[in-house]
Amino acid sequence: MTVLLGVPLLMIATGFVCQLLRLSGPAVDQLPALVAAVPAVVTVVRNRRRSRSRPDLPAVSRGQLARPGPWLAGVFGVAVLVVDSLLGAALGTVAGVAISSSGGDPAALGAAMSGSWAVVTMPVLAVLTFLLAARAAHYLPRRAAGWLLLGLAFSGLLRGCVIAVASVTGMMDVFAMSALQWLGGIVIMLVLLVVPVLAGVWVSRRTHDVFSASAFFRRLPPERRQEVLAALGDWVAGRAPQGWPFPAPPPGQPGPVTPSWPSPQQPPWSPPQQPFPQQARPWPPPQQPSPQQAPQWPPPQQPGPWPPPRP
Repeated sequence: MTVLLGVPLLMIATGFVCQLLRLSGPAVDQLPALVAAVPAVVTVVRNRRRSRSRPDLPAVSRGQLARPGPWLAGVFGVAVLVVDSLLGAALGTVAGVAISSSGGDPAALGAAMSGSWAVVTMPVLAVLTFLLAARAAHYLPRRAAGWLLLGLAFSGLLRGCVIAVASVTGMMDVFAMSALQWLGGIVIMLVLLVVPVLAGVWVSRRTHDVFSASAFFRRLPPERRQEVLAALGDWVAGRAPQGWPFPAPPPGQPGPVTPSWPSPQQPPWSPPQQPFPQQARPWPPPQQPSPQQAPQWPPPQQPGPWPPPRP
């Protein structure tokens, strides 16, 4: 919210201040766009301090590298605007000095700016936009391309605000160009910058694992970095110790629990063989003799005297 509301208001205020002070020139025309970076810088510093207040390594492991999409889109748009403004101010100043020193017509500054923009400014801006997009996409886990393209459109909107302020305050006469020509140039610039943004997102997705590992490494204490580097060297060389990457903790300190699945001595599809705490009972159970015999039928005949007695 600070970026979305503070940037246009600050740009308009800067334009009117320049008009009151009677300031003009190519560098002054880009001053509202350069001042737009102040709210973005304040927001970035505030977010960085907030992230540093949390435990570093647990925060990174929980995915705290991710940043809100609208916030990062606004910062990306302001960054593209500032880079474009710096290039335009430098190129306009050099072109103005060259024309005035050679005794040329000051009205030719607009044509010189248009030609130098296509030859010098646009290629440099495309490369810097690619680098910014490749960096910003690491902090957008989902829909990185959409958010960065939205930030690019926000950059074009801010550039339109700069042109409107310069047109109202009368600071655009030095270029001898109409507002319609400027708006057409903005649309062409945004269309040409779509390819660097998408290429930066693609590169960031291919290098995100390395970026995350470097973020973990930067947050490690200095005394643990050498241990991690040595363990990585042993792992690459095939000399990793038993249980790596879970080294034994220092004496007296609880350490991470080494997972027992899958076991390194057994294939991953077989569970670890552990002895039963007691012997298994056979089935079916053996028949035990009953203490009381069941009565037999027919009952057994008892032998009597022979011959039997007569009645």
